[in-house]
Amino acid sequence: MKLHALSAVVLAPLFLVGPLTQDGGQPELKAQVEAQGAEIAELRIELTETRDLLNMTMVYIKDQADAAKALTDSLGDVESQGFTAGINPRSRETLLGSWRAYLGELQAGVPVAKAKPEPKPKGKDKDKDKE
Repeated sequence: MKLHALSAVVLAPLFLVGPLTQDGGQPELKAQVEAQGAEIAELRIELTETRDLLNMTMVYIKDQADAAKALTDSLGDVESQGFTAGINPRSRETLLGSWRAYLGELQAGVPVAKAKPEPKPKGKDKDKDKE
């Protein structure tokens, strides 16, 4: 969407000005427009690839937080089954506490994608929303 606006801002003055010179500025202008069009196409591809990478990263981070939560639950089960009893129980309690702290950090601050805004109605319905 922003790329469309960017291309409009870039291309509009070029169309309004017309030939830059009386003796054939049109081919230069056409070459500039074609170069900018190619650059915009490359930027669109790059934007799509970046969005895909971001989506994969968000899924990965969520999976890591889910795994940390599952391991945290397992530590509670291990403790209730008597893992901390026996030789040097204090060290085992320290180990479980450290794991819980680490896993808590993995679960905290997981980025969440913003919800996409609802598309605005077009046409006749647009006027009804103002009422």
